[in-house]
Amino acid sequence: NFYTPTETRIYENKVARCSLAEKNKIRKGERCKLIIRIYFKGKQRGDIDNIIKICLDGMTKIVYDDDKCVKEIQAKIFEHQQNERVEIEVFSLDNTL
Repeated sequence: NFYTPTETRIYENKVARCSLAEKNKIRKGERCKLIIRIYFKGKQRGDIDNIIKICLDGMTKIVYDDDKCVKEIQAKIFEHQQNERVEIEVFSLDNTL
């Protein structure tokens, strides 16, 4: 196993709790696409690839069985926003949900 910093684990757990409300679960064997929008109050903190990885790991076993099913990702960072947040949309590439 790899070491995961405490701050990263906390954020992954937050993503996992929010993912429980996701209605579009991806079935085993299905492929999916994610659209990720990241909103910061000030200047960007953290690399976009690290933020994406935290989101992928946090949704594993909740939205999908394994993040290997994610075949497409669109991600964008918005700076100077009122509410810091991450919005994630999940779409099946194998059927219309």
